[in-house]
Amino acid sequence: MRVVPALLVALALAGCGGDEAAPQNRSPASNRADAAAPSTEPPVANTPGALPAPEFAGADMAKGSWTSKTLAGGSAALFGPSESEARFIIRCDPDSHQIVFIRSGAMPVQDAMMHIATDTGATAFPAHAADTQAPEVRAESSPTLPFVGETLAANPARIAVKLGDDPALVMPGDPAIGRVIHGCRG
Repeated sequence: MRVVPALLVALALAGCGGDEAAPQNRSPASNRADAAAPSTEPPVANTPGALPAPEFAGADMAKGSWTSKTLAGGSAALFGPSESEARFIIRCDPDSHQIVFIRSGAMPVQDAMMHIATDTGATAFPAHAADTQAPEVRAESSPTLPFVGETLAANPARIAVKLGDDPALVMPGDPAIGRVIHGCRG
């Protein structure tokens, strides 16, 4: 008979622990399930103007406009002053179904990155000097990369392109950019 009272005392003491001990006794699997629960808060990166965008700091909007052309068999959106060479080109390579970003000018340093930013997103691509008569720097990307296929294709208010420590080229957005990107998905 002494076993029953001792068992009751043990059960009563076990039930006296506060709720604070419960999370420590949870299995790692249940902790992962809580961590994977979707957030109801919108991500800060998708809020216009919320991103730190050093590419835009102190930079004026470049003079020029966007035009559409066919280059090397693929559609392209070209930005620059009228009656002048383009300062920036977004082109579809029809053979590889890749988006090619072309910035006029010389490669500032070896292993430079081409930083492209909008008010709602930014990324960087490895850049390389192109073997062309006029100096230009190129970078490539898949048109399905979220930054390219969603952010750039959505006609952002402005786009900045920066190579190394060179000043950023800040341009207005344009629907021609989205047409090139959507048409390149093949």
